[in-house]
Amino acid sequence: MRFKTLQYGAAVCLITAVACDGGNGTTGVQDNRELGRLRFVHAVSDVATIDYFIDGNVEFSDQPVGSTSSYVSAKVDALVAVVDGATGDVLTTGGLNLVKDLRFTALTTKAGAETTLLVYSHVGAEPASNQTRFRFMNGAPNAGVLRIEIDAPGSSVPVNVVNLQPQDVFEPVLTGQATAYVEGDPGDYTFTAFSAGGVQLVQSQATQLEANSGWTIVIFDDGLAGTEVDMDLLDDLNELVAVPLTPMVATETNNHGIRRGNH
Repeated sequence: MRFKTLQYGAAVCLITAVACDGGNGTTGVQDNRELGRLRFVHAVSDVATIDYFIDGNVEFSDQPVGSTSSYVSAKVDALVAVVDGATGDVLTTGGLNLVKDLRFTALTTKAGAETTLLVYSHVGAEPASNQTRFRFMNGAPNAGVLRIEIDAPGSSVPVNVVNLQPQDVFEPVLTGQATAYVEGDPGDYTFTAFSAGGVQLVQSQATQLEANSGWTIVIFDDGLAGTEVDMDLLDDLNELVAVPLTPMVATETNNHGIRRGNH
């Protein structure tokens, strides 16, 4: 049985907080009475479940690999601990660097042998009127550097990927990186991820992206199926559960509102 509080040691590493363009740090005067909204993506393929603690209290327990939590309010400078749900081992700890009233996605993944928590804001997710926006997040360290292609699945689909701004191919997408948002017409899209050597790793089913919406597509290693790679669709403008994009993925929702993938 695990305790519901966690005592932090004297040494606390900094959790990296990065902006929506995948590289710039968030800045500004912060007050620990101010709150941001945060969700967690578990993409550490060799850890079956993770417990997430904020300021010593468990917020999400036994979150399975490949899943995304619901949102939680957190102080902009809160302390977070990522804990192995089976062993109780602390995988990483650190201080947040959020901005009041903004939404963030915290990607838990690997950098070499170390577990990292990379926090990305949703600034830039809001599209122009009657358009849609989306970006990609590489949570697949076993797959490594990715090339991602964006396609319309058929000529009858009312989307013109040629007119996507700024591009319809992303490469290289490094492990832990979130790309800039791309904007295009609403409609059905297909996303395909390739390894740096050109091997196709995963392709989504045709996925409808509505007008006036903003999304993150997370690519992650499926630790329960060896080297398999999967994709999930996360709504960046609303507080909805993650939707699996790859075929033949069964899902269920637990008491936290976490979408569990049965990969």
